[in-house]
Amino acid sequence: MNRFSVKDADDKDTYWCITMQKGWDTKQGFQWQLRDELVEALRIYLMKTLIDILSKGKPFKGYDEEYKWDLLDR
Repeated sequence: MNRFSVKDADDKDTYWCITMQKGWDTKQGFQWQLRDELVEALRIYLMKTLIDILSKGKPFKGYDEEYKWDLLDR
C-alpha cells in the first residue's frame, strides 16, 4: 500500500512531525506550526460548520467568539 513510517531518535514510530511544518522552543514550552495545507483544510471545515450553525439560527455565545465571524468574512 505504499506506506511509510517515521522514526524518532529511539527508533520508535512518531506521527506528530507529519502534520507539522516546523517547531521551536519557547518560554511557554514547545510550539508547533501546522502544515499550510492542514491550516487551509481546517479553515474550510470551520467555515462550513459556522455557516451551518448560522443557517439554523443558533447565534454565537458572545463577543468572546467574535473570531468566528472573522472566519466567515474571509
